[in-house]
Formats: sequence, structure tokens, C-alpha cells
Amino acid sequence: MDKHNLVHFSNRDLYIVQKVVLNIILLIIGFLSARMAIMGNFPLGVSFVSAASGGFSLLSAVIGTSIGYFSSVNTAVSIRYISTLVSICAIRWTFHDLKKINNNPKYIIFLTFIPIFVTGIAFNLVYGLNFYSCARCFLESMVASGAAYILNIGFKSLGTYKYKIKSEYILPIFAILVITVPLTNFSFFSVNIINILMVTFVLTSSYIFKLFGGSLAGIIRGIFYIICKTDNSFQIISSPISGMIAGGFSKLGKIFMVFSYIFSNILLHFQFGTKILIPEVIEELIGGIIFLIISNKLNFKNLGLKNNATSENLKSLAVQNISLMGNSFDSAKDTFEKVANELDEKYKSDSKTLVRFYLKNISQIYNSIIKSINLNSKVDEDLSIKIKNMIKSEFKANSKISLITNNLGKFLIQIEFDKFNVPKNMDSLREEMHYICNRAFMKPEIFYNQNKTIMKFCEKTAFRVIVQAKQHIAVGETNCGDSYKTFYDGLGNFYVILSDGMGKGNMASISGNIVTQVVCNMLRSGVEVETAVFIANSILMEKSSEESLATLDILKVNLFTGKAVVLKFGAASSFIKTEKNVIKIPSDLPPIGILPEVKVNKIPLSFKDNDLIMMFSDGVTDTGEDWVGDIVGDKFNEVDLVDIIIRMAQKFRVNSDDDITAISVKFVKNY
Repeated sequence: MDKHNLVHFSNRDLYIVQKVVLNIILLIIGFLSARMAIMGNFPLGVSFVSAASGGFSLLSAVIGTSIGYFSSVNTAVSIRYISTLVSICAIRWTFHDLKKINNNPKYIIFLTFIPIFVTGIAFNLVYGLNFYSCARCFLESMVASGAAYILNIGFKSLGTYKYKIKSEYILPIFAILVITVPLTNFSFFSVNIINILMVTFVLTSSYIFKLFGGSLAGIIRGIFYIICKTDNSFQIISSPISGMIAGGFSKLGKIFMVFSYIFSNILLHFQFGTKILIPEVIEELIGGIIFLIISNKLNFKNLGLKNNATSENLKSLAVQNISLMGNSFDSAKDTFEKVANELDEKYKSDSKTLVRFYLKNISQIYNSIIKSINLNSKVDEDLSIKIKNMIKSEFKANSKISLITNNLGKFLIQIEFDKFNVPKNMDSLREEMHYICNRAFMKPEIFYNQNKTIMKFCEKTAFRVIVQAKQHIAVGETNCGDSYKTFYDGLGNFYVILSDGMGKGNMASISGNIVTQVVCNMLRSGVEVETAVFIANSILMEKSSEESLATLDILKVNLFTGKAVVLKFGAASSFIKTEKNVIKIPSDLPPIGILPEVKVNKIPLSFKDNDLIMMFSDGVTDTGEDWVGDIVGDKFNEVDLVDIIIRMAQKFRVNSDDDITAISVKFVKNY
């Protein structure tokens, strides 16, 4: 019998439990913080709201704190702090989208300091403002700002739920709790043994599962007290709060956890006006010491799972990408030979010659792929293990996981499966990863390599693209000399590649298809743009009796930021349509396949919501560019733009015909 079937909680179930528990705790803490007096004032409720993360966490903090202030015996004090809360919420709402400001610690300090200081001065104007009252306002604002800064460190842990509780641990925990109920009254020199074990249990849970674990363990301890000692109301309330505080300090180290747990209990005693019993402090100290000892002996962090070193994770990532690169050689070879076999016998040898030269560049390409792996990216071993464990548990599949955080702080997950052991429900897999990482992911980019399937998931991007493309084949020809590809790389980047082979028809088709296929394979496998261009140029340079050259137009857009680059080699001008104007991007470099050395010029761009870029082959712009810019700037949607430009280009080419390609890419917010 599978032990996972005894008591099973999915990541989604635990995620929901986590949110419910934390929001209840936030309500309680908000209420208590509003009632805590410091120097005769009550600023900690304001600090709590300033530090709270957004969404339901902020809402729970505001509700709990407001109730605390409304229930104050002093109406004037209530009005003052409620108005301060309103000011802070208004400021937070105004700067909601400025994430760089929100993540700056100075923002939290000023967000707390200014409203409290201003309302304090206004409050004291009624009763008579003097130097002493100003000093008190300033000191109160400083204390509140410092408290908000410290609390904000803890709240940042709320945004990441990294750990899944395996079901086989659930039954033993509750069994132990049930067994220990009869022993609750057993004491040794007034020190309760069960209390010591419960302190150890809360600290251990806080260490493993951070705020979630500390809060949940504290609630379990509170329920335990309800069952055993109905008169101990202080422990019922203080246990969840102390557990959460210990979890919040877990990132600072185990000593800080123990200290914060004991200190928070002492502060709560003062707040509730209850006596601090020496045996209780001794119990907490002994429980903390036991926790420090066993946490050094046992690997709690990974719950018994083997943790690979960061270098091993990067090694796995490199191997997977190099393997993909090797597979791209076979894919390109098959594509080229298929194209050649569809053409005249005259061109077959040319195509196969190019394939052989392409394969001779393996060494250079491998070096490029290894260099392209960003060794400075942060590898998250804990989350990688959790995702691997989830896939094995939920989908009964073995996998290799590499989870890295890029320089924008976004999650990128690469998963390798055996070819015939791939989860069928990709939406369910993405949902499970969402509940583990607390981040939404895009649909995966899938790569096939012999008996392996590799999937690349990137965190949900800020933008998505709407692509429209249309081609016209020159009259009398069976193959279009223009070739294009649009694709994602699984790392948050979107690409458009457009190539126009020399002339039209068969030979142009060979050159254009080779260029787009080579560049596409290189970029999807992780090679940088410059290297991909160099390889494509080298292939065209290895020509037979006839000249083989092609234009190349590359657009690369980072969908997290909207920042982009365009590379143009003899390509037709592109046009960008923004809300206010139309921008023309001409080509300043010759086509590839002419010179042994290729000069690369990256044109930087930046796209915003509803911006659009149009890319063309020279079948459009040979008839003039002014009319193209006029149509792009007109009030047509992206579908009509492509159709109109294709029709107009055919109309203007009265005496000659050519292959025509028009591509539009529109950028919209990814809500």
C-alpha cells in the first residue's frame, strides 16, 4: 500500500490552508498590535500595515488593526491612527505599480514615518504644540518606522511558499500529540516535559516551513492546550503569534529564531498583564537548546531528501542544453535534405554541401552554448527538489529539475523527462508548480532529443504577443524565396526571424530556409544571437559555383521588460507603430553570405502596451517606403495591416513580381 494514500494533501490544498491560517493570524496580530502601547502611544498597528505585503495579507492587516483602533477607549486616539492608516493605504495604492520603490527598505521607513509624524503634529495642535510634544512625535515616528522595517523582512517570506509537507509525516505528528495528552501534567521540578517538546516542535516547524510552519505549529499547540488545559487562554493566543515570529526570523539563523520566540512570549506577557513564570522561561530555553542540537544533527531543511550541490544543478542544465544542441544538428540536416529533395537535381549537391559545413561547426557552437549559461544566476535547490518530489508523487514520473532565478528575479524551470514518461496534463503541472513557487508560469516550450523530452517553463511575462503573418509567392514559382519563423525560447524571450534568399524561387528558397532554420535552432538551444548569425554566414560562404546570399532580419524581445534588439543584414526597413507616431528602422549592413567576417549592429528598442512592429521582405519596400509608413500609421488593426500591405505591394509591382512577406507583432499586457 502506498503510504502517500493514507493522508494526502496536494500543493494546492496546502497553499489554501497556508493562506487561511496566515490571514487569521494577521487579523489577530493586527488587532493586538493596535492595542500595544509604547510611551503612551499606539504606533505598532500602523507599522504592521505599512510592512504588510499586498493582496489579502494587507486587507487582513488593515481589518485587524482597524478593529483594534476602533475599540480603543480614547476616541481621539482612534481617529488619529485610523486617519494614519487611511493615508498609508492611499500612498500604497498610488505607488502600487512601482515595484522598485515598494521593494526599497527606505520606502517602508518613509511610508511609516511621514503619516505618523504629520498626524501626530496635527493631533498635538489641538492640545497645544510645544517642543516636548514635537520630540515625542518624532521619537514615536522613528520607533514605528524601525518596527515597520523589521516586520517587512518577515512579510517578504509570505510571498514564497517553498515547501510541501509530505503526507507520511502527518499521521505520526498527530499520533504523537494524542499519545502525549495523558503526560501533560507530568512535571520535573515544576518544569513540564510536554511544554519543552511543544516548544521544540514549533521551532522545528518554523525552521523548516518558515512563517507558514511556525503559524501552523503554533495553532496546533494552541489546540493542544484547549484539549488539555481549558483555562490557559494566554498560551492559546500566544503560541501562533510566537511561532509566526520565529518563522519570520528563520532566515537570520537558528539562534535568532530561539531568541525571537522567547522574547515575543515575554512581550505578550507584558501586553496581557500575565505573570512571567520562571519554569515557563526554563521550558522555552530547554526546548530551544534541544532544537539547536537536533537541527545540527538532522537535515531538516530537505526532509530527508538528498540535496545536490549547485554545481551539479548547473552541470545538469548544461548537459541538457548541449544535448538539445546536438539534436538540432539532426533536425537541421533532415530539414535541409527535405528541401533539397523537393528541388531540382541541380541544387541537391549545394544543399548537402551546406549541411556538411554546418556540422563541421559543432565545436564552436558547443563552446557558445556553455558560455551562454549564466553562472551568476541563482540556483534554488530547495524548490528544485520540491518540484521533483511533486512530479514523482502526483504524476508518477521521474525527472531532472533545474530552477534558476534570472537577473530580473524571475523563475526559469527546465525539466527533463524520459520520452514516454511525460505528464499528460500540462495545465495541472503548471498549477502544481504555481502553488509550490507561488508564481504563475507560461506554457512550456518543448524540445525533443532522442529518448528525452525537455520542457522549459518561464515565469509569467509582463507582455504577450499577437502575431499576424502572410506571404505571396512570385508568379511562376512553386517555392517562396522568403522564410520566417516566430518562436519563444522558454526563457522569457520572443523572436522573429525573416530571411529573403537572393532572387526568387528555388535557390532563394534554399538560402532563406537554411538561414532561418540554422538561426532558429541556435537561438532556441541557448546560443547567443551573434554566434547564430556567424554560423549562418559561414554556411552561406561555403558555396559552390553560384553565389548564395540572403538578407536576415532578427527581432529579439524580452517579454518581462519589453526591451528588445533588432539586427538587420540587408533586410527591408521595419516600422514601429506606437500610440503617438511611426518609427522607421532601416538596415545599415549588407546581407550575409558575402563577407567572411560579419559585423553585428544591435539596434535597441523598447515596447509598451499596444505597440506594434511590422517586418517585411524587400518584395514590399522595393516599391517605396513612404506608402508603407502611411498605412502602418493609419488606424488599421494588425490583421488588416498585413492583408492591406500584401495587396498594395502586389498592386505597385506592375512590371515585375517578387516573393512578399509581411509580419506584424503586437505587444499587449499579459494580465
